[in-house]
Amino acid sequence: MINEKKWNVYVVDDVQENIQVVGNILKQHGIGISVARNGEQALIGIIKKMPDLILLDVTMPGMDGYEVCEKLKENTLTAHIPVIFLTGRTNTEDVLKGFKVGAVDYVTKPFNSAELLSRVFTHLELKDSRDIINKQNQEITLQRDQLSETLNKLKLTQNKLVEFEKMAALGTLVAGVAHEINTPVGIGIQGASTILSQTVKFAEVVKSSSLSRSDLIHYIELVNKTSTLVLSNLQRTAELVKSFKKVSVDQVEDERQRFNIKQYIKSVLTTFSPKLKETEVNVLLDIPEDLELCSYPASIAQLLVNLMTNSLIHGFQESNKGIISIKAIEEENKKITFFYQDNGIGMSAETREKIFDPFFTTNKQKGSGLGMHIAYNIVNQRLGGEITCCSSPNEGVTFKITVPVD
Repeated sequence: MINEKKWNVYVVDDVQENIQVVGNILKQHGIGISVARNGEQALIGIIKKMPDLILLDVTMPGMDGYEVCEKLKENTLTAHIPVIFLTGRTNTEDVLKGFKVGAVDYVTKPFNSAELLSRVFTHLELKDSRDIINKQNQEITLQRDQLSETLNKLKLTQNKLVEFEKMAALGTLVAGVAHEINTPVGIGIQGASTILSQTVKFAEVVKSSSLSRSDLIHYIELVNKTSTLVLSNLQRTAELVKSFKKVSVDQVEDERQRFNIKQYIKSVLTTFSPKLKETEVNVLLDIPEDLELCSYPASIAQLLVNLMTNSLIHGFQESNKGIISIKAIEEENKKITFFYQDNGIGMSAETREKIFDPFFTTNKQKGSGLGMHIAYNIVNQRLGGEITCCSSPNEGVTFKITVPVD
């Protein structure tokens, strides 16, 4: 066997003849050698040369081979270098002592050349294999650390995206509710203004002592009718503000709490109603009146907003009309399953497989491609549940969402 890897072996022996014999054998097979005649010299020379293997005599004046081997194994720079003892000691006690101090093998003197070469090449190959494994482990550790860092960055980015999407949804609700409130408030202002102007005229008639029965009846009817109109619109405004306040506070704080599912979803739908009014989409609820959930209501709201936005942008993009149904049932395993369905255009198998992928969208003009990805993360991470999608072209879409009751 010829050394093609430029191995170097360090030979430590106090007898020059032994060094020459071993050196000749190794050199004939292309193995480079370095030598030392005693332990002290060997400890210095080995650190300088950093050989691939050490052939170490046991019996030497001063520091013997056992002590040299112990010191080599205590040093982190040389601990990995395999040591083979060359010795005439063959009793079991000496052999065991050699292995105890860190040797990997024993070659007894006088040694056989073939045996020596076989052991030397075996341990050199083993060292190379260990070096390769160690290098691979270091690369794996480095890659793991890099992946861990990347994962942390992704989680941070994901949290920022979720927060961004949450605030974007809140902004949408704000704009929608503001627009929706404008109408009843405007009617209320107009009604109050009418009452005020009519009251001024009525007061003038009273002062002039020309008040007739018909004037009084007309004034009472007008005030009654207009007051009723103002009151109903103010009540509508109060309802919108109450719903928006509930959802917006949850959206910002998102603390876990127990809440009635149907009532809360109605609040979310109230704040979302301006968007729905721009379409001919009706929302149907099939949720038990007493069904409760201990979870994160803001996340539920965010999930619902994302699903409905997805339906409006993609499901009903062609006709702008349809039905969305939301059903909830309590399972026996202390879980609640939601079924969100729309009867829109549905999706292909390819789209369905990618529906939860980040930045995937079939409508780049209106969609960011993050809505359903964030919905997936909300269910799986925030709510501790599962979400699946079932859809076919022209068959609408069904999202099944299962979350723990508590």
